[in-house]
Amino acid sequence: MLKNKKIFILIFLLLFFLEREIIVSLEKSITCDETVHIPAGYFYIKKGDFFINFEHPPFSKTLSGLFISNLNIFFPENVYNDLRKDEWGLGMFFFFLNKKIVDKIVFWARFPMILIGILLGFFIYLWTKELYGEIAGIFSLFLFSFCPNFLAHSCLVTTDVPFTTFFVITLYYLWKFFETENKKYLIASGILFGLSISTKFTGIVIMPFIILLL
Repeated sequence: MLKNKKIFILIFLLLFFLEREIIVSLEKSITCDETVHIPAGYFYIKKGDFFINFEHPPFSKTLSGLFISNLNIFFPENVYNDLRKDEWGLGMFFFFLNKKIVDKIVFWARFPMILIGILLGFFIYLWTKELYGEIAGIFSLFLFSFCPNFLAHSCLVTTDVPFTTFFVITLYYLWKFFETENKKYLIASGILFGLSISTKFTGIVIMPFIILLL
């Protein structure tokens, strides 16, 4: 019975976070960075052109673009060619030309970011549980689910929450490797490290942590 209650609380907190982020995503207007990030992700998928917004690695934007790639988005080829090197102009024209479906574009672009936020919450719970027990894990997830920073940023098409997620999971699997000496955890840690630096250039800061742990 107690185990069932703990599972119920775990699911409830994750669903609460999901519902809250969906509501925020539907109500929050486009942020400054999203003006560029959302169109960039779309054109990464549609044209394979990674020149746009190249000051940030492409992974999170590409994932976002994948979720909107099947929407009925209109953007003339000649306008794209003219504005390709002006990412802010490109972004503003992108939303202006698709103003009738802009709410749908923004919601579906943000949805994978919400899923990544939930993934972070789950691994915070999982790692804490393995260190200090089930109650501590649920308490950590509770703190995460009501954290203003994550509630504000987990639904935005930016690099911060995805990077944080991959950073935490990289260290979690590295810790699991040290605990078990099972090479599958080392491989998983390497993959997540790759996702970290494919999301944000500052992902390279994980290297000192890995060296220190070794």
